[in-house]
Amino acid sequence: MSALFPALWRKQQGNYFFLATKNEEGEFRSHCFARKDFNKVREFIKNHPKHDVYACPHGFRDKFRRKSSAVPPNYLYADLDEVHPNSCELVPTIALESSPGRFVGYWLVDEPITWELNQRLTYHLGADKGGWDPTQVLRVDGTTNFKYEEEPKVRLLWDNGPVYTIAGLENLLPQVDAAPSSDDPSAALAIYKKYQKKIAELRPMLFREKIPPGTDRSKVLFGAYHKLLSAGLSTDEIYTLISGTVWNKFKNRPDQLRKEIDKAAAKRLGKANGHDAGEMNGAIINFKSIGLLSRERTDWIFHPMLARGELTIIEGDPGNAKSYVMEMLGKAIADGDELPIWYNYSNKPVQGMVLLFDAENSLRSTVKGRLEDNGLKSTDNFLVSDDALQWNDPDHAQAIEAEFEKHRPTLAIFDTMNAFVGDTVNTDRGNTTLSSMRPLKEWAKKYNCSIVVIRHLVKRRGDTRAIHAGQGNVSIGGLARIVISVHRSAEDASHFIMAVVKCNPVGQIPNLMTFDIIEKKDTEGIFSWGKTMEGRADDLVSPKKRGNGGGGDTHQAACDVLRDILGDGPMKHKAVQRAMDARGGFPQTTIFRAAESLGIVKKDGYWSLPEGTDDGPEVQAP
Repeated sequence: MSALFPALWRKQQGNYFFLATKNEEGEFRSHCFARKDFNKVREFIKNHPKHDVYACPHGFRDKFRRKSSAVPPNYLYADLDEVHPNSCELVPTIALESSPGRFVGYWLVDEPITWELNQRLTYHLGADKGGWDPTQVLRVDGTTNFKYEEEPKVRLLWDNGPVYTIAGLENLLPQVDAAPSSDDPSAALAIYKKYQKKIAELRPMLFREKIPPGTDRSKVLFGAYHKLLSAGLSTDEIYTLISGTVWNKFKNRPDQLRKEIDKAAAKRLGKANGHDAGEMNGAIINFKSIGLLSRERTDWIFHPMLARGELTIIEGDPGNAKSYVMEMLGKAIADGDELPIWYNYSNKPVQGMVLLFDAENSLRSTVKGRLEDNGLKSTDNFLVSDDALQWNDPDHAQAIEAEFEKHRPTLAIFDTMNAFVGDTVNTDRGNTTLSSMRPLKEWAKKYNCSIVVIRHLVKRRGDTRAIHAGQGNVSIGGLARIVISVHRSAEDASHFIMAVVKCNPVGQIPNLMTFDIIEKKDTEGIFSWGKTMEGRADDLVSPKKRGNGGGGDTHQAACDVLRDILGDGPMKHKAVQRAMDARGGFPQTTIFRAAESLGIVKKDGYWSLPEGTDDGPEVQAP
């Protein structure tokens, strides 16, 4: 139960105070309490045990949580994020741990604060720059943080820190360069007139009404940032000057514009200090104690294939149902269906939004047909686009991210890699390809979703390692957390096998997942999950085994050879594999399917024929 609320509120001015809750579906609601209702606050918190609970630190004059009604409290507050309160120059009077390694602070003072002073404190401490303004809500002590899998409690660390004076803080805290409102054109004009002589060469660019076709906005903006910084403008002044121009491609994401300007400023700072900031990509290295970092556990959607915040690559030869299986996984997520157990992990059903960027298949016939024939119910959860987009085009990347921001997908699929990587990108060159694909990892982390890129396999003579079989430079596989290969069975054209090529940190998982697509008249095929079986990705991708056909004859031959090998008694599994290789080079999946058909007994690493086995009849291909 909270020790701070409503106790903190009782000593503050204002008629109304607010709690906020977020439920399991992410719905956010505000709840108003008049002073006479303070005795109901703890009961309210107690009755919402499955919700994230937040409190606005200060009061309001009326029943609306808006800035114009906010009443300044007798304490400053900040969302410290990863800044540990013990390391603050101004130790908080009250400190909370909102989640492992993340903190909130309150600084009691002798009179009501100003919002400007609260901003100065936040900036001075390096706290979250969005956590100081009126109407802000912060987590309530004693409640549960459901953002993390371990569901930690919000902990009160102490409430007996020093008390401060407004006069002392006014003298101590540096001023923040306040930028005039970017919504006011006169503010931008005032800045331009102030520096007019120094930035005269930028006048045509700043006052342009339309961007010339083919112009690289990012390049123009970055050059303008450096010229404005050289002219002596502060980053806030640059933000106000640029935000209202046609060049601002972040109108719906003002924080991103600030980040771009700060990046340019950091790059100049590095050069001013004698460092080659270009080599640092404009970044400033910020080491943290490992002890202060909160541990993030992998949030699996479908283990070991799809995880939130991670990039997965699905690869296979043309016609091997790569797109089909991803569409069916998307269907399962859109409908909240249960997924099979692949390897030592039970998947909880997850329902969410799916975005399919498909530049290869017909949306109306192929994709809609497959989903409709396999019973997609929640069609509003499955969004599709066949727009021609490229990850390395700044405008395209902005458009893609805008869709992520709007829909907050659980799964996003790009089919196929070649269509999105960019016309000028040579996928055999790691540096250019990684530069084009790096936004995918950033979007996966930022929007807490799984992003899947589909690509083809290539034939590399003499190389039997699965990690080298995918199209393009091997560093592409290195960029992804997970790489899965998909293969069609040599014995049954409707049977498919998936193998884990890479899944950090365990590598190749020794289990294969199977699925079937059964032809049915007037449909795009009916999908069903199959069984798991022993085997590894390397066993499936060697040129010899990828080209091994033969249908049912291959299966029958494998059964005959396996029966003959084990006719003299039990053998170790590895010895069986060597003997089968010597007798025809059968793929490992074919061997296991033959073993299943024969009812082979597997015990303590040995294989043997079941009791009473003789030469018997022929075994039919499954």
